[in-house]
Amino acid sequence: MESSLGIIFDNTKKRVLLVKRRDMPIWVLPGGGIEVGETPEQAAVREVKEETGYQVRIIKKTGIYTYPKGDKITHAYICEVIGGNASLSNESKSVAYFGTDDFPDLISPYASKMINDATLDCSEPVKHRFKGLPLTVKLKALLHPWAFFKYLLVRLGIHWNT
Repeated sequence: MESSLGIIFDNTKKRVLLVKRRDMPIWVLPGGGIEVGETPEQAAVREVKEETGYQVRIIKKTGIYTYPKGDKITHAYICEVIGGNASLSNESKSVAYFGTDDFPDLISPYASKMINDATLDCSEPVKHRFKGLPLTVKLKALLHPWAFFKYLLVRLGIHWNT
């Protein structure tokens, strides 16, 4: 499965746009699956619009990420807002900018890595294979039992939006 996402910094490059999911109460970068016939770039633009309300254009590709089971690839792009207004969807419960040094407690550990990579200004996209979730993330989940419960439901294929 392939997916794409957008990394959207504000004008100061010190804040990044995140989306709080409805199916799991965590903050992530706006993005999702690539549809049949779609390029990764088209998917990133579409997903950002669907989840945030913002129309964007791609500035550059910053990373290609694979996950522990090796069955998923994510393409990450720095995007610039060219229109639209922040709005919610059936996938997003909240849309907000956060300081790149002040992420919310429940942020995807993958998102923070991708954001940090996007600030490196590399000439070629970073290629990174994620390992399992860090112990610190697993411990945070224990402090947020509702988030952990919803995570387990999603892992079982049960998507429950709130």
